[in-house]
Amino acid sequence: MCQHAQAKLTESDLKELCHTLREVLERIMNVEGAELEILIGLCAQICKVIPEEFVQELEGGQIKKRFMKRLVDALNANMNPGGHCSGIRRVIIELSIYMMECNSHYANCFNELRMMEALSMVEEMPSRAENYRIFLGDVGFMEYSIPLIALVDRAKELMGQQLVNALNAHMNPSVHSPSIRRVIVQHSIYLMEFNSFHVAHASDFSQMLDDGKLSMVTQDSWSTAHYFPLSWLEQNS
Repeated sequence: MCQHAQAKLTESDLKELCHTLREVLERIMNVEGAELEILIGLCAQICKVIPEEFVQELEGGQIKKRFMKRLVDALNANMNPGGHCSGIRRVIIELSIYMMECNSHYANCFNELRMMEALSMVEEMPSRAENYRIFLGDVGFMEYSIPLIALVDRAKELMGQQLVNALNAHMNPSVHSPSIRRVIVQHSIYLMEFNSFHVAHASDFSQMLDDGKLSMVTQDSWSTAHYFPLSWLEQNS
């Protein structure tokens, strides 16, 4: 695919690729099935090759939120992908990962759009077919080097880490957003309770507790224990 030609791209090639990206983003909003899988896969490759230009196009076209919602909706709608688009969940997750790797703030948007729940459903409904590139009858050939479940784990890791980063960045909340830490911590609890994968990030919060950074997450007198389930505190103290 096009990432192998990254080092050979000329300025003219980049302009053409950006123009192609604009068309691909627009078409993704309106197609379904096999065509949607192909376009999202192409979009993922473009994002990997020219991440900065991808972000500029997404932001400049003012379609970021709508496009990201489209990805989450498409993932939810294809929990049982048919043979005509058996790889659609893989390409959606790959694109989501590339987007979060080139702009960590996209993880916040995916969190708001409940991408975590969609990823957990993918975990609960695995398909062996999604680990192969081509099929001859019922036999899969050319297995992907990265299994689908590993992509799910990577996407979750990026989303969870962004919450930790957001909390670290708001240890001294301004008067304009005094409750921002409360919101971040409560959302983090939701993710850890909803999916055990995020307990992997519990050590980050536990360290904050040990350092006294979360002794009060708001300016009132409620203790951290009000926000963290007792069982979680006992396991990570």
